Amino acid sequence: MSAPKPGPARNSRLPRSPFAYAALAVALVHLTGALPFQIDWAGRTGADAAPESALDALRLLTVSPVRRFSTATGPAALGLEALWTVCFLFLLTAATRALAARTTLPPRDPESAVTRAYAHIAAWPVLAPAAHLPALALTRLPELSFDPTLRGNTAYTLFLDVRAGLGHTVLLGLIGGFAAATALLAFDPDIAENAPPTGPRDQLRRFRGPLSTLWPRIGATLLATAAGALVLDLVANGLPGHVLDPVARFWCAPSEIAQVCGDDLVRLSGLDLPEFPGGEPLLVRFSRLYAWQAFVLLFAVTHFAVASLTHALPRPARAALAAWCGYTAGAIGFGAVARAVSALWESPTRSLTLDQILGLLLPPTGLNHALYTAPFAALLCAALTRVRFRRRKEPEAADEAPAETDAARELEAAASEAAAAAPAHGNRLA
Repeated sequence: MSAPKPGPARNSRLPRSPFAYAALAVALVHLTGALPFQIDWAGRTGADAAPESALDALRLLTVSPVRRFSTATGPAALGLEALWTVCFLFLLTAATRALAARTTLPPRDPESAVTRAYAHIAAWPVLAPAAHLPALALTRLPELSFDPTLRGNTAYTLFLDVRAGLGHTVLLGLIGGFAAATALLAFDPDIAENAPPTGPRDQLRRFRGPLSTLWPRIGATLLATAAGALVLDLVANGLPGHVLDPVARFWCAPSEIAQVCGDDLVRLSGLDLPEFPGGEPLLVRFSRLYAWQAFVLLFAVTHFAVASLTHALPRPARAALAAWCGYTAGAIGFGAVARAVSALWESPTRSLTLDQILGLLLPPTGLNHALYTAPFAALLCAALTRVRFRRRKEPEAADEAPAETDAARELEAAASEAAAAAPAHGNRLA
């Protein structure tokens, strides 16, 4: 992205933190989506069930999920909206600050601010769904805690509402990321004094990254892609369901339909694979093959791009952020391709209209899968990075140790010779 040109002195009363501008922009957009005319439009036109056009689907992303799926009215509704907004912004800001607050470059280096700006753009959208889940759960804490007979059904409804609001949270994350990046570049004094190059060739070089680390970064991307594919394979084979099944049944135990409730909760953690008409095995096989190809390709490209643009971040933060972004992009591609194959099979003309194509991405169904699985892929890639870096440092330390020992021995020998020669030299002078 381009840095602004140096300008006149700015008002010192304005806050310099990019998080303040990002939080303000996110709060304004979200509260606009909570206005009564937005909520009434979503309910009156039936857009919650099936938007008629891509424009309706895009407008639906701006509507607040808290008001859409809450039965509260009046001051209680406003209180829930304020509670969700505060909790969402606090969690999202804290997570983004942990990933993008510092770099390994010197503080006065303008590339440090540029790297953090790219990190904001990447971190805010992918971390927003993770902040949405606990924030929405907090607004329904009384129902989840003090109603044991309906606790399982309340949890199931909560997860459904979280899924329906993921598109809105990603939109807020994009707005917050670009607002934070813009504020960071506009108010950073190092950028104003010595702006980095911003031409197309310079941007391409920044996207490519340093040539000295190109092949190691390609290797790291391939390793991270393999780790992400492993996580996706475990999810596709139902491992989370086996792990979460006892927990879900225990949570639903007071209900009369604990078995059904537990199965519904477990199903929410799996992949959103479409059910093909007639159960064509060959069609399902090709659908999964194309979906896997889309996942691997998008994961690798996104991981490499984020790792290159944020190369000055600390290694664990960079690995976690790149893997989180890569897995989210891969999950979106996986779900979109699977749904596209299903839609083509159901279409009499074997073609899709523009509204149908945009409907696959407004909002993407893969966000629900990435919400629960992308954090594990990020932790796995960060752990692999630590292991690789530690193993690489051990041989270097072992190689340097003998050289340091030899140098110390030479210094000791020279010191002993000087000490032995000192008295003789003094006697000659005498």
